[in-house]
Amino acid sequence: MKLKRTAAAVVAAVMAFTAVATPLGDNIPALEGAFYAGAYYSVKDSFYPVTLTGDGAVDMVNVAVAQAGRKDDDDGWYPNREAWCADFVLDVARVAGQTGAVPDAPANAACGTFKNALLNAGAKEVETAQAGDLVFYCSTSDSTTYHVGIMKDSRYSVEGNALLNGVYQVVDNRDTMTYTTTKGLSIANGDIKRVFIRPNYVTSITHPDINIDYITKEQGAQWALDRVGQSIDVDGYYGAQCKDFVEKFTTENFGVSFPGNAIDLIYCAIPSGWQRIKNTPEFLPQPGDIALWAYGTYGHTGIIVSANLNTFVSVDQNWYNASSNGSPAAKVQHNYTTYNFWGVLRPPYSSNPQPNQETWKVNVSQGVNVRSGPGTNYGVVKAYPNGTTVTITEKTSSGGYTWGKCGDGWLVLDYCQYLSGSLQHTHSYGAWYDKTKPTCTSAGVQEQKCSCGATKTRETAALGHSWGGWATATKPTCTAQGVEQRTCSRCSKAETRYITALGHNYSSEWTIDKQATCSAEGSKSKHCTRCDAKTEVTVIPKTAHSYKTTVVAPTLTSQGYTVHECTVCHYSYKDSYTSQITLPAVTGVKVKTQGTTSLTLAWDKNASANGYVVEQYSGGKWTQITKTASNAVVSYTVSGLKADTLYTFRIKGYVVSGTTEYSSEYTRLAAKTRIAKVASFRATGTTTSAVELSWNKNDKATGYIIEIYRGGKWTAIATTKNNTTLRFTMKGLARNTTYSFRIKAFRTLNGTTEFSEYSSLKAATRK
Repeated sequence: MKLKRTAAAVVAAVMAFTAVATPLGDNIPALEGAFYAGAYYSVKDSFYPVTLTGDGAVDMVNVAVAQAGRKDDDDGWYPNREAWCADFVLDVARVAGQTGAVPDAPANAACGTFKNALLNAGAKEVETAQAGDLVFYCSTSDSTTYHVGIMKDSRYSVEGNALLNGVYQVVDNRDTMTYTTTKGLSIANGDIKRVFIRPNYVTSITHPDINIDYITKEQGAQWALDRVGQSIDVDGYYGAQCKDFVEKFTTENFGVSFPGNAIDLIYCAIPSGWQRIKNTPEFLPQPGDIALWAYGTYGHTGIIVSANLNTFVSVDQNWYNASSNGSPAAKVQHNYTTYNFWGVLRPPYSSNPQPNQETWKVNVSQGVNVRSGPGTNYGVVKAYPNGTTVTITEKTSSGGYTWGKCGDGWLVLDYCQYLSGSLQHTHSYGAWYDKTKPTCTSAGVQEQKCSCGATKTRETAALGHSWGGWATATKPTCTAQGVEQRTCSRCSKAETRYITALGHNYSSEWTIDKQATCSAEGSKSKHCTRCDAKTEVTVIPKTAHSYKTTVVAPTLTSQGYTVHECTVCHYSYKDSYTSQITLPAVTGVKVKTQGTTSLTLAWDKNASANGYVVEQYSGGKWTQITKTASNAVVSYTVSGLKADTLYTFRIKGYVVSGTTEYSSEYTRLAAKTRIAKVASFRATGTTTSAVELSWNKNDKATGYIIEIYRGGKWTAIATTKNNTTLRFTMKGLARNTTYSFRIKAFRTLNGTTEFSEYSSLKAATRK
């Protein structure tokens, strides 16, 4: 991708999702010291440097693993909160020289966008993971992608922000990833799946021999100056961009090619002997340094030819009239504070200058004339045909042409092709800059510097103090002096003088210091408008009571009354007493339903009660059998009783006042269950017109009543006079018909007849 000098808008959408993971059980060594001996180095301040092998997948893993437990603290998205998962992957790719295979999407895009950018860059989705693959954690129900890491092998991964603590962590991918921000989604529960993406890794940059003698830094600077006005397009895209100029410089003079844009020179791996130096207030670039700007999306770069502590001059392509089509190389003066100047990349310059000469070849079909001097006004001494190779020992400009001196004279180099070599330059001193700045009380030292490193110095006079205006340091009060100060704008020395105390300024209006009440006197005074001082303190008399009246209703335990309370001092008294409330006994208590083993009790509603308590006398004592929570419940069925038995019950109403329960007096009731039902009521024989019925004897019965259901009602068909008659035959019935019968026992005692409950059966006549 070619650099476009116009800055693109930065999209600041960072991965918001973080993951919780189980840390690797076995120890992953930090390996810090081992990596410093290698040829390739990381420049990120918080990254461990790692030796690159040239194998993209291996280099990605080695760089990632070396950062386990570390935290990236660069100036990326959310400063001081770095180590975002995708940002970590991008930083690893930059250090490993894999920005082509891992595109610049993580730092400003969501994980799903990053995954798509990888696939568009030639990456492939694979079923089984291997070292160097990227693992994405995705929803199994929709297209959401939550998190990303780098596979260390087929099982473990290295991830940024894996434990919500901002550090890089090695995690186990068998059962990890429970996401707190998605309410507990996890791999184990089937909410999240792993998707493995294999980038199309590229071979890292070449590693030239560092022992050869390269050009000097002065020759490097001169190389750049010699090409001012030229347009160099290395890759044939987007014209003469800044990175093209530097790429031409590094490949021609050092045999090194750096992939990517200008900004990647800040992050990519660099060969041994090269240095990356970050800008500081004290740092002074050298001629031949490659300037680096972290500007916009693509950055910027150029070759420095001179510098002082205030400004530096570099040769930059695509600076003036910058566009997507590029612009020619030009000398540009920069400062250190604009366009996010990062620092420099310093090649391994030689201390031994290369021969002070250049080799050129005549490159026009008609050849060139050799003249006695550098200009068309000089006579022709010789002619060189096309293809002639010449050695140039001196260059100058004249008449709009660049002239080179050879053994036979001077020729126009514009008609020739440069082949190799470099010429030394004469001193060209830059502007004076402060080596030691003068102060208010001491002289300074200024320096001029040539791109070759030569310097000149001179002394500058002390500046003297530059006082600012007087400013109040401590304001005066009514009783204390104030203080004024002024400060020198250069050295911060301060001078002090005093301001006279103001004195009191009492108001003509009264201020209520204490409000009078019905129980206490108040006070008033006149206050100073500036401080808490006061004068003419005066007493304010008490006020009358202001009563609030509250009626308290009577209860079951206490009288009602009226309370009169002062709203100011809370003095109070009571009057208008009323009698307390009583709870009447329950009325209308009766047996609603009588059964053989149960009795249903009923009573009238007590409007004053909260509910009722029903008790049964048994075993020589009263036992509570139910307590209702509402006065609307006015019946209760007692079950589990014995037949033909007399029972005694009592009932009371209750009401709750506060935490205390109060009851009415008891109302008693005696009730008897019915005699036992007839047992084993059965059909013992049938004919086409009759059914024989039989039953067991009830010892407590006087006799039995047998009934048949016919014509829509029950009709008595027999009544015995004793309890020993245990059989009855019903005749005159229809053939092949089913009939319903029932029987009940009765007992007559002292003129009163009691009945049992019915026993029933169905029987059919024969065909």
